[in-house]
Amino acid sequence: MRIVFAGGGTSGHINPAIAAAKYIKRRIPDAEILFIGTENHIEAKLVPQAGFKIEFIDIRGFKRSLSPYNLGTLRRIFTSRRRCKKIYKEFKPDIVVGMGGYVSGPTLLAAHKLGIPCLIHEQNAVAGMTTKLAAKYASAVMLTFPEAAAQLPAGTRSVVTGVPIYEDLLKLDKAECRRELGFDDRPLLLCSGGSLGARTINDAMLAYIIRHHKEERIQIVHGIGKFYYEEFMKALADAGVETGGSIRVFEYISDMPKYMTACDAVVCRCGASSLAEMSAAGKPAIIIPSPNVTDNHQFHNAKHLADADAAILVDDKDYNCKALEDGIEQIIFNADKRNEMTENLKKAAVYDYGERVFDCITAELERVGK
Repeated sequence: MRIVFAGGGTSGHINPAIAAAKYIKRRIPDAEILFIGTENHIEAKLVPQAGFKIEFIDIRGFKRSLSPYNLGTLRRIFTSRRRCKKIYKEFKPDIVVGMGGYVSGPTLLAAHKLGIPCLIHEQNAVAGMTTKLAAKYASAVMLTFPEAAAQLPAGTRSVVTGVPIYEDLLKLDKAECRRELGFDDRPLLLCSGGSLGARTINDAMLAYIIRHHKEERIQIVHGIGKFYYEEFMKALADAGVETGGSIRVFEYISDMPKYMTACDAVVCRCGASSLAEMSAAGKPAIIIPSPNVTDNHQFHNAKHLADADAAILVDDKDYNCKALEDGIEQIIFNADKRNEMTENLKKAAVYDYGERVFDCITAELERVGK
């Protein structure tokens, strides 16, 4: 079996692809897997770290307005499609799986032109433009949220798979992870705005750390993100805050399964993979949808957890240090509320993500006689 996974731009697109690839390698050890992504985004680092080969194309997304920038994007689509055809002729994949984002567009189009079976995964509750356009080239669209099916072109076949997550997250032991990472018995809060970072989340966490770091009531792990790391660290230094003990900050949290297992609660954006990880781990959370995404899809991703009383949903415009303080009191220091939310998360979670994606891939290969 030879599979190409296409995706990237953010960890939210590439981590599910890596998780699916690892699951396939566990089921079929001699499967050959290749990734296609961009050289200037996080997949260029994460994919080789996971032990997989990656090829690069020069592609970017469209702006949501009339702009000369979009002409350059169109040129990149055509050149990327030619590049993908060359990659496919050398690698000879049995199937190409697009995991969302603009990388999936030219990769699936090139595969379709060469007669290679295609699948695409839509992570969000609101189907993205790439998914809607590429759906006509794909044999099926794998969905995280069933409601996204109604937004696809008529006649599109869809299958609900959820978002693949690292299997380690379901196997690790909390106490062991805490010992290995060097945390004590005090409550541990895990916070991240994603691989690129989120200013609203960073500003609230920075204010909270400066205000409360001497109290040492809780331990904090915070992923600052690529865009904000230097200014965040400078602000901590200017305030005389020492990091590395009870307060640990990183540009990117590379071993998320261990930190997610070790923590007691989470603060995060509402990307589908982040919500899937915290749900599977049963971690109560404060979730803040990004206002800078298409069709407000992060709000729709998060609403079902908020409606099930499985997370505290706060609008980005309302999120600040006070909202963080209030949320911490509920999800860290109110044991009854935390336990109730944990049970609600377990009811909402899907645990066989990898198997569902694997079944879709093998079913498609059987359909075409490969």
